Amino acid sequence: MSDSSDNAQPTPTGLDLSQFQKKTALEISKLCLENAKLTREKSLAARAALTLTPLITAFVAILGVVLSLIALYVQGKSRADESNEKAFQQALSMATDPKGGADRRISGIYQLQTFWDGKEQIHVVAATLSSLLILPDSVQDASSIRCAAVSVIRDGLRRGREDSQKSILMNLFFSKIINPEKIGRHEIGEALLTRPNRMIARMHPVNIQPVRFGTDDQYEEVNNCSTPIAATKAAIRLFYKYFDNINLGALNLDNTNLNSANLHNAELSDTSIRGASLRCANLSEADLTNLKLDDARLGFANIYQADTEMSNGIDIRKSLIERGAIEIANIK
Repeated sequence: MSDSSDNAQPTPTGLDLSQFQKKTALEISKLCLENAKLTREKSLAARAALTLTPLITAFVAILGVVLSLIALYVQGKSRADESNEKAFQQALSMATDPKGGADRRISGIYQLQTFWDGKEQIHVVAATLSSLLILPDSVQDASSIRCAAVSVIRDGLRRGREDSQKSILMNLFFSKIINPEKIGRHEIGEALLTRPNRMIARMHPVNIQPVRFGTDDQYEEVNNCSTPIAATKAAIRLFYKYFDNINLGALNLDNTNLNSANLHNAELSDTSIRGASLRCANLSEADLTNLKLDDARLGFANIYQADTEMSNGIDIRKSLIERGAIEIANIK
């Protein structure tokens, strides 16, 4: 007998054949599924899904972190704004409390200087300081409180490094001439400094009796804010570089240091500058009609093309030149 007959596999029969067929069918089915999976994985959509899924997961995670940071920032800013507003209201309360002592009020005034940069607060600060300038003498240490207000206004001007900031302050404290022609002229600005000066000047006109203006004591009254109108003068003179096209008409600027002031095309009609010093000031094309200038110091002040006619028809240009004024063209 040959060995081949001994190694031959028996052919499954009966139950064994049935099990073999089922097993084979399952293996075929498994192979078909694996083949279909491989086919899908080779497709563009499948590759895209495999690539985008981790990216989407990472994006969602990053987005969650960003949203959390934004929420924390908003929450922190809200708390900071709330704290800032609380500090602002406290400073206002201290500065304006009529029952508070001078030290407390002055402390509140100086705290206000930290709020010049607030877009909404700057208007309140300017109005508050302007009102403090005209505190009556009946208030204890009124002159010290007024001088503190002047000091904080000076700080606001120094903080305004940008032209836009200076423009805001000028529009708050003065009125600006838009059309310099007398016919149809109009102005803008709240005039928080010039309005109270005019009001007090009308209520307490200068004594018509001969008075020697420009004395050291009178200058000290302005420097020390000794009276409400003196405090307005001290605050007004802080802006001497920016008076071009500004309405300063009917003001009382007696005994005020306005040396080198830029008053080009400014309105100074009916203004009193008795005893004031305007050395080297630029008054070119300014309206100087009915200017009151007893004892004023005008050395080298430029009055080129300035309107110098008085109500009685007299041109005081000669008188101004005798006091040291000069005329130089094209100086603005």
